[in-house]
Amino acid sequence: MKLLLSRESLTPLSLTFAAIFFVWAGWFNYHLDLSFGDSVNYFCKYTATLQFLLERYNTWSSRFFIEALLTSLARHDTLFLVLNTLVMAITPLLLLTLFTTKQIRNHAWVVFALISFYPIGDMGTAGWRATMINYYWPLAAGLFALRLCTTPCGLRWIPLCIALIFACNHEQLCFILCTVFTVNAAVKLHRRQDARPVEWLAALIPLLLCLLSMSVILVSPGNAHRQLISTIEFYPGFLDLPLFYRAFLGFESTCSHYFYAPQQVFLLFAVIFLICALTRWKENHRDILFPLLALLIQPLSQLLPGHTSPEDLITPDTLTSLRLWGHFFFSIVLCLGITRTLFRSFREQTQGLAAAGIFALGMVTRFMLGLSPSIFASSTRTFIFTDFTFILLSLMLISEHNLLENKWAERMSWLFCAAYMTTRFH
Repeated sequence: MKLLLSRESLTPLSLTFAAIFFVWAGWFNYHLDLSFGDSVNYFCKYTATLQFLLERYNTWSSRFFIEALLTSLARHDTLFLVLNTLVMAITPLLLLTLFTTKQIRNHAWVVFALISFYPIGDMGTAGWRATMINYYWPLAAGLFALRLCTTPCGLRWIPLCIALIFACNHEQLCFILCTVFTVNAAVKLHRRQDARPVEWLAALIPLLLCLLSMSVILVSPGNAHRQLISTIEFYPGFLDLPLFYRAFLGFESTCSHYFYAPQQVFLLFAVIFLICALTRWKENHRDILFPLLALLIQPLSQLLPGHTSPEDLITPDTLTSLRLWGHFFFSIVLCLGITRTLFRSFREQTQGLAAAGIFALGMVTRFMLGLSPSIFASSTRTFIFTDFTFILLSLMLISEHNLLENKWAERMSWLFCAAYMTTRFH
């Protein structure tokens, strides 16, 4: 527990929410249906031998360590459910450790409340066991690695390296962590006179592990083979599209998911974003524009021409549609506006740059899937890392503007409930 929480976080209310979340995770896992999905149709027929994993690496996927764990747990339902309960229960605590401000530490319950907005049903799209181990578990491992890399000393290097290797085995998360540790190393380099040797190690070793994992992903024959198979199955003309059009696929599908369809995590972020802008109304009233648009974009999009469903497939015919390009340019303006307003929402420029960078990184991580036809095959589970960037940004805004200790707290709570109910009963 010392690795996860400071003494200031262990308030009675925080512990109560942690206990409630743990009970909910146990109840949720108790009712999971493990009788379908990739783990049943494929992985339970094999054992996690080196020969099998190397064959998978050469013919289908670079997720060597993830699939080793998945194959090992494919026939052990009870063990998986116990471990999955622990992973789900510990994830809010790991997210909490990214904050050092008392505003969040003394109100740790808000982290559990925000994570409850994540649409956990997305983790069942390829079977609960396969999807959770492929997406949710690497996310928890990545948060754990970020926690340990702040104070890596002694035996902590062992769990740090294990968590980082497992997290970076997922392509999207590997890109995120590579970016984070590159920026961290650049900052250390800029402040090289103040950095101690242990700080250099803490900056360089995680970065080297991330870069090594990325190189393993890029040279994997299995990833290239899977892309070819997915192209034939989901989008026969995909390889004929120019690179720009492929990037456009990722951009449009991501913006459609968050801006033009009801999505509770983004709606939650938009509510908090707008409240923060309202608290600064007298300083700069123009900063309210893009938070307001972020909140109202979904109903307003019904008045705009073009696609309004994230499930709409973008074909070569629709790529020449002026209606679709209208959505495209509006989405660019909104993304840039949100980035600029996030930067201006923080008193310290470094915090503003961090918030703007987190938003950009979360969106770009999903944009990149447009380079692969798996953007059509992987369903909504690929949005998990972007969803959690919105949760992280919400916490940063709450901390910066002291929303839990002023008159806006009560109003924010009511808006949370309204946003949640709106998306649940849409």
